[in-house]
Amino acid sequence: ARVNSVEYIEDYTKACVMMRESLSPESQNALMYISPAGRWTFQRRNVKSGATISTKSNAGAISTPHWVRIVRSGNEVSGYHSPDGNNWTRADVDFVPMSTDIYVGLAVSSHDDPQLATATFQDVSFGGSGFSFPVEFLDFNATPDPDISQVELNLSTASEENNSHFVVERSRDGAIFEP
Repeated sequence: ARVNSVEYIEDYTKACVMMRESLSPESQNALMYISPAGRWTFQRRNVKSGATISTKSNAGAISTPHWVRIVRSGNEVSGYHSPDGNNWTRADVDFVPMSTDIYVGLAVSSHDDPQLATATFQDVSFGGSGFSFPVEFLDFNATPDPDISQVELNLSTASEENNSHFVVERSRDGAIFEP
């Protein structure tokens, strides 16, 4: 996914691609994110209820737009980043055991609850060997409206196949999700 912009709330505000075994707060997970401080980070929790591990650059190392990618092969998960979507650098790799069926998606966190943050993604795709995601996103924008505690979602797709709806869930802390 290309992260076009991330609103600055604080240095660790993040826009990321994420995979997690479940929607419970203590779930194993892995994510690759970009911060408005110009930092890329590969973050993961490889044991349920365990500590979060991060591999990150120094602040100012990158600028948006910047690409992020997560790749899973069995229980091995790698985080990548790229300035152009063609030349990828692996941030790190780790063993993150998860079941065969997992949750994947985009996430934005202000890292300052209850303040909301805005990020803009483009060219989002999900896929891999033997996997076909029926939607190709061209743009995905989420804009918070703190006055009414809502987020306006705007997205455009290049194609959709056999989709009657999308399920969108929200989280205040990036750990507990609800419809």
